[in-house]
Amino acid sequence: MELFVWPLVFSVLPLPWLIAAFLKPVTKKSAEAAVIALRAPFFNDVSGLGIVRNRPMSRRSLFFLTLAWIAAVTAGARPVAYDEAAPVVQQARNLVIALDASGSMSARDLTQSGRPQTRLETVKRVVDHFIEKRAADRIALILFGSEAYVYAPLSSDGKTLRELLKDVDFGIAGEATALGDALALSVQQALSAPGKTRAVILLSDGFSNAGSVTPDQAAAVAARHNIPVYTIGLGADKQTIAGFFGPVTVDPAADLDEQTLNAVAAATGGAYFRAKSESDLEQVYAAIDALETDRAETAVRPRRELFFWPVSVALVCLALTLMYRERFV
Repeated sequence: MELFVWPLVFSVLPLPWLIAAFLKPVTKKSAEAAVIALRAPFFNDVSGLGIVRNRPMSRRSLFFLTLAWIAAVTAGARPVAYDEAAPVVQQARNLVIALDASGSMSARDLTQSGRPQTRLETVKRVVDHFIEKRAADRIALILFGSEAYVYAPLSSDGKTLRELLKDVDFGIAGEATALGDALALSVQQALSAPGKTRAVILLSDGFSNAGSVTPDQAAAVAARHNIPVYTIGLGADKQTIAGFFGPVTVDPAADLDEQTLNAVAAATGGAYFRAKSESDLEQVYAAIDALETDRAETAVRPRRELFFWPVSVALVCLALTLMYRERFV
């Protein structure tokens, strides 16, 4: 078991004895013969402190000074102690969130506290809370409209991801809906990180009318790699509003292709959810939160630093050296 983090520090232990053996002190005679000599105008002041000596130290002082050097080198080697091993269970998921950012997400058919909100504003608020609770998970964010692209790659840095989410706006990826391309890109991103538990959360309020990959083709790839896709269809129920010629019934979710979203979820072993309000959307993400997680149990031995003990010994020995600074007569 490792007792010192930096054991190579012990190689400097014989340094004082090597200096004493090979570097002889300068005598008066040799100093006069030397062309260059060390000038120390403060020598008399320093010698008065008892630090500079012209005679050997006593055996007692030499013993304490030697012990102080050994203790200082031992502290520099960083001694440590290990406690009993404790099992730690780590849980993590690779979650890819694919958000529809097409122009239709600007529809104001969802409300918060009685005030109408755009679909994208509602989604961003719920997804933000979802990411905030996922401290141990790796999350990626895919945006799609006419095209799909990786807005944020898989990362456990939830704080940065939430900041990036604030800048998402409808129409940022185009006005159409490339549902198949978004799913294919999400699967590719889910496979880019280690871990067995992978899932894709795909949210859309329309039907696939753009892109080069069909939703069925992308779902087949996800199923081949055992990646469940949880699809969310967003849009309010039919509403009756006052028109010029009387009450008119409108369907905000008329363009929602629930059949395709349901088929994708069924083909990949996921599930389809319909969110008609913000509370529905929160419940959907709470249900997805119950996904099975990776459980990797590892043994961890807590390490305690012990360098302060030899440091204390070194300080005490230095203090004793100054107390017993005796000289041979």
